[in-house]
Amino acid sequence: MAGPVLRVGQWVEVVNNQRVVRTQLTWCSPHNTLFLFTGADGSTQSMTRRMIDKLAAEGAFKLLSSQPVVARALSDAKSGGRSKPKAR
Repeated sequence: MAGPVLRVGQWVEVVNNQRVVRTQLTWCSPHNTLFLFTGADGSTQSMTRRMIDKLAAEGAFKLLSSQPVVARALSDAKSGGRSKPKAR
């Protein structure tokens, strides 16, 4: 089973020690096998693709946005801000 498609800039929620942590993908390896996430507080966490797939299968890894924030903002600006936010 393939896990979520990840792009730098995306925000995710990860359940870690019964706590939900919101973090942003800030780097991924060229072969998409290792990922670095940075929290709003500056904390970092690296994860392998295998770990992300395992967490996603358990419902403990959730994409908050399928489109990076900057790309979505640029798209909204081009369309005059007429795009509708996606339901969560």
